[in-house]
Order: sequence, then structure tokens, then C-alpha cells
Amino acid sequence: MYCNIQFPDRATRPLFLLISFLLLQGIYADCFSQVKILFDATKAETAGSADWVIDADQHNIQWNPSAIVCSSSACHQSNAQRIPTPAQPLAGVATGETYWNGALSFWGLDCAYKGYKVETLPAISGRITYGDAANAQDLSNYKAFIVCEPNIPFTAAEKTALLDFVNNGGGLFMVSDHDVSDRNNDGWDSPHIWNDLMQVNSTQNNNPFGFIFDYANVSETSTKVAGVAATDSIIHGAWGNVTRVKWSNGTTMTIDPGVNPYVKPVIYRTSVSSASGNTGVMVLYSRYGQGKIVAIGDSSPCDDGSGDTNDALFTGYNGDVTPNHRNLLMNATIWLVSNDKKTYTFSGNGNWSNSVNWLGGKVPPLILPAGDSIIIDPVVNGTCILDVTEHIAAGATISIATGKNLLVPGTLNIQ
Repeated sequence: MYCNIQFPDRATRPLFLLISFLLLQGIYADCFSQVKILFDATKAETAGSADWVIDADQHNIQWNPSAIVCSSSACHQSNAQRIPTPAQPLAGVATGETYWNGALSFWGLDCAYKGYKVETLPAISGRITYGDAANAQDLSNYKAFIVCEPNIPFTAAEKTALLDFVNNGGGLFMVSDHDVSDRNNDGWDSPHIWNDLMQVNSTQNNNPFGFIFDYANVSETSTKVAGVAATDSIIHGAWGNVTRVKWSNGTTMTIDPGVNPYVKPVIYRTSVSSASGNTGVMVLYSRYGQGKIVAIGDSSPCDDGSGDTNDALFTGYNGDVTPNHRNLLMNATIWLVSNDKKTYTFSGNGNWSNSVNWLGGKVPPLILPAGDSIIIDPVVNGTCILDVTEHIAAGATISIATGKNLLVPGTLNIQ
């Protein structure tokens, strides 16, 4: 590609080589940055007969109601470590679900197959934070946080961290279970815990994501898929189509598009004949700020049937209504971690800051985030004049059409 970047005086021309080098870094950095996904284990996800972790080398925890490590027979629940072992397979390498030891191992290994790096937030040492540089597993280091049926309420600080994480571009996967499903005997179950996050928090918004979990107990197989576009990321996503789900003692959700217009139900209860409306929702996705949310009302579809031998586990992930649950969870995960790519095209002549010069009047933000792109394509004999300070983040790109000109009297920072 030939392009012409001009500087207003000879003294700044040597910067052309530096910008060219950094430009290539910016274009290719995203190819080498690995998506990281964090599975939570701090909220008693292994209490009772649950084993909602991707891998545990030790089984020495008792939830009473918080985690206690001991050597007695009472302490036999999975104690998942941060990094699963054996080492994560390379992208594109398939392994059996028992390669790791946990009822979410199949899900975790499918993520590894996609090239994502997966970790666990351990029960004993893990901390849910956002923006805490002292925490090596701060949520800012991950693209998605998966919480499968929490049984311990989030603290006020954890609620703020979760909402800030999503608001700033993170992906939150919310898995609930049925009403009265308290596994660690602390008086809290997952639908009440999720609703407490959404309804009692520091934002003063009692429904930030546009839905709440119902206090219900539902067991059924439903084919009531909402009328969605053929390009819908959850129902017709990259992993495969979803035509049905099976709830084995799960719950539903009620949406409120009036408070969040981005909430989108995709699967309903069988009794919702129209597969539309605000109630009886089994699966949905939504947006909050710059981030994304996926919510399902049952943990059974996550269960791969392997893991802690002390627990009663079932083959929901790739056994019930095969391959729908696997397709659903992986489509949702892929959507959560995927960047919403935006392209800004300079098609006029003159200053960068003038919206008239941009296609559709859309001027790029002063910090172009990863995944987004800028195309400089002025009119014939025209010039794009960068009269602002523009920062191109790693994973974002800026390109100049062949034979076109970019004049830089301002500042162009390319990470």
C-alpha cells in the first residue's frame, strides 16, 4: 500500500519512519494478543453437588458457608487453582473433557481450542476487583468473567468492580439456578445473588442490564427461539446453531427494555407461544456501557458430567439436546470476547476535527480502541489534516488509501 504522510516542516520528517514502524505495530499487535477469560471459583461454585470449575488438582475444601481448607473427610470439594493442568492445549488442538478435572472442563477446553487463555479465580486467594494494580487477577486483565451459579453474595466493593468491568468493555456471563438452590447454607441462592448485584449497587440504577431473574423452578425442553436475524451471534453464532435448550430445575428472567433497550431475549419457555415479550425468558444477552452481558437461567447446560467424583454430575454440556448447549455457551462466550469493530472513513478535505469530512459525520474518538479502524481517503486532490491529538491503541488500525495524503500538524500516537 502506498500512502503519503506529510509533516509541516523538515525537522519533523524523520518522525515518518518512527510512525511507519509504530503503525505496523498497531496493525499487527492484535494478531498476537491472546483473549483471556476468567472463571470464578470464589462464590462457592463447588458447594453441595456442584463442581462449576474448569480444573482442580486438589479436593480439600468445605463450604461452611465460606471456604475452609482441611485434611478431614469433610473437606472434599474441588479447590481449583489459577492455571489448569496439564498445560492448556494449543489453539485448534482438541482434547477429551477429562484432560482437565472439573464439571466446566469441556467449556474451558473449547475456549482453549478457540485460542483463548482460561484461568480460574481461586476460592481461597481470589479477589474480585477492577482497577487494582496489586491484584494479578484484576478483571481489567480479562475480556470475560464467567460466574456459574454463585452461592455467596457479592460485597459492595465487588459489585462496583463488576459493574465497572462491564461498563468499561468487559464481558460478564451470568449463570443462575432455580429458586431455593442454596448450596452452602448461607441463606442465599444464585437468582437472589444476581438480583442483589443488579438492584442494590453504587450506581443507583436498580436494573442496569435490563432484566432480573425470576424466583422460579423450571424443568422443560424448549424450542421457543425468538425471531432473530440470521446473523444473530448467540443463536446462529460461529460455533453452530441453537434450536432448543433443556432446563433441569432452572429459572427464567423478566426483561425491561424501557430501562435498557439493548436487552435481547433469544429463548423463551414453551408456554410463551409467540417466543416474544418480556416474561418467561430462558436465555438473553444485553449491553451496559461499553460491555456485554449474557445470562441463562440454569447451570445444568454447563455441566459436562466429569469432575469431582463426590458430586452427582450430569452431561448437560454435550449430552442433553446435543449439540445445542455447547453451541449456546460457546457462541455466547465468543460474542462476549469479540470486539465490536467500528470503521471511521475520512472522505472530505481539510481538518480531521470537522465532522463534515467524515463519512456519516462520525469522527473517530481521540483514543481509538482495539478492533476499530480509521481509513484516510480524501477527495481527489484533497488532504486530511490532523489538527488534534489522536491515539491509536494496540489492536486498532489506521490506513491511508493509495495516493492519498495525511498532513500531521497535530499529534499522532500509535501504540
